[in-house]
Amino acid sequence: MKIAIDISLLGAIYTGQHFYITSLLKTMIARHPEDRFILLTYGARGRSDFAHFKNVEFLKLLSGKYSRAKRILHQQMRLNHLVRKITPEVYFSPAFVQPVTMKGVKKIVTIHDLIYKEFPRTYSKVKNIYLDKVLKRALTNSDKIIAISKHTKSDILKYFNIPEDKIAVVYYGVDEIFKEKLSLDAVRENTSALDLPDNFYFYIGTLEPRKNIPYMVKNFDLFLNKYPENHLILWGWKGNLPNEVFKVLSEVEHKNNIHFRGYIDHNLLPSVMRLARGMFFVSLYEGFGLPPVEAMSAACPLFTSKISSIPEVAGDGGIYVDINVSDGLYKKLIWAEEHADEVASIVEKGEIIASNFTWERAAEETYRLFI
Repeated sequence: MKIAIDISLLGAIYTGQHFYITSLLKTMIARHPEDRFILLTYGARGRSDFAHFKNVEFLKLLSGKYSRAKRILHQQMRLNHLVRKITPEVYFSPAFVQPVTMKGVKKIVTIHDLIYKEFPRTYSKVKNIYLDKVLKRALTNSDKIIAISKHTKSDILKYFNIPEDKIAVVYYGVDEIFKEKLSLDAVRENTSALDLPDNFYFYIGTLEPRKNIPYMVKNFDLFLNKYPENHLILWGWKGNLPNEVFKVLSEVEHKNNIHFRGYIDHNLLPSVMRLARGMFFVSLYEGFGLPPVEAMSAACPLFTSKISSIPEVAGDGGIYVDINVSDGLYKKLIWAEEHADEVASIVEKGEIIASNFTWERAAEETYRLFI
């Protein structure tokens, strides 16, 4: 079977969708050596992850310095033409843009979330119009739609007139590095260059409105009044919220205990999670929520909101925060300090739950939709 896949998104800074594309496809390609995978790339981006596979070919969609606008333009104007030249049996778009319309090709698209519908203020009016137009076309033209959670599926059905049986729920997997049992010495060696404080909590992810960063910072500042030896480290790409985040950071009382560190190597996260007192993930909306499952895999206490897909994914493995209460996270942090045994029980449940999220399962469930 000849399968064409658009991986041009890999030209950008890595986020959850990038890990989905690389981890899912590496697993799928390795498990199906009998098939031919043609990967449509942004220049050479993404090639190092797949170059060692003998059943992979690369076709350049565009090149030059990465530009999101240029990528979108080429996807809309060139992809259909390129796919016609390839003549695959299957075309897979793992990051929602699906402009291919030709007949005789089975078209699969993954929808990660509908943030722009739930939180339209997150984007400009122009971008919302673009997303609505492109998403409607992708949903209509595709033969099968992958939703990364039941919640995402319900959002698709809520906003679009799509037959329910056209949508399949396929959860993300978790990289095996988060499940490894590392010794304390190994963990400390791995993180030696990070200059970590002795007692720290952390956040990992893009700085954007739905991640609720100001709420997190204000609550942690309250916590520091009672437990001043702790620190909060914020790791992630500066999205479209940095000014607001840094304004809050400048206003809190214990600003010296709250640190923004920028991007962190993904391979260091398991060691960070083993050392941390907990991870914060108090989002207002998530399509899936990969960091919570990674934290549960690594036996790191997870402080998270009970919204959208998170309780579906985390189950009993999270310490749930009422984000509708101004000091909800602060209260849970105080509770955790006083209930260590209950926290340990939740962490243990989280490890068991997270073990069900594998890229092998995700790859096979996705591949079955190609057949």
